[in-house]
Amino acid sequence: MADTKISNLTALAAAPASGDFFALVDTSASETKKLDAKYLVRDSAGSGSIVTGAYTLTLPATGTAALLATTQTLSGDNTFSGQLNFASGGSSAEPKLAVNEDANTGFYSNSADTLRLTVGGYLTIATDGTGTYGRVAMGGAQPSQASALLDLSSTSGCLLLTRMTTTQRNALTAVNGMIIYNSTTSTIQGYVGGSWTNL
Repeated sequence: MADTKISNLTALAAAPASGDFFALVDTSASETKKLDAKYLVRDSAGSGSIVTGAYTLTLPATGTAALLATTQTLSGDNTFSGQLNFASGGSSAEPKLAVNEDANTGFYSNSADTLRLTVGGYLTIATDGTGTYGRVAMGGAQPSQASALLDLSSTSGCLLLTRMTTTQRNALTAVNGMIIYNSTTSTIQGYVGGSWTNL
């Protein structure tokens, strides 16, 4: 039955008895695959789906596991065991691992040891109001101080403020607490008490 095409499938009204299955043969690997019939295969106008109950998708701890398709959606409560990899490459406009229906928001890696996050709109790190969640540490395992919302840890790097001209600064919708580096006056400035002040 090699290279035989099965078409015009109709959704089953009810699952067959437990233990029945469809056998799919992968001729390239000479290996038989089994699809338990309790998982109903539906096809409607070219859109296929596998309907299941709660399940766990377990990936091997070693080796390579791949999910291959043009578009895939996993819904419900899914547990992954092992390593879930996505292909390197992509760009800020088309990340490799993207948010559904938001093609320019996701992760990509354009070179070794590099992970990039691209966001088409806003990136928000939520907090539960107690400071337990939502705090960010860069260069350290966790914020070193309980009251630190952002903790930068390094002995070879530093915080680089946004740099702009006086004209660009004046175009901002400024609020108290903003800090910039003014490249026109070569000064660090903060917006304090309703006006820009050299710090």
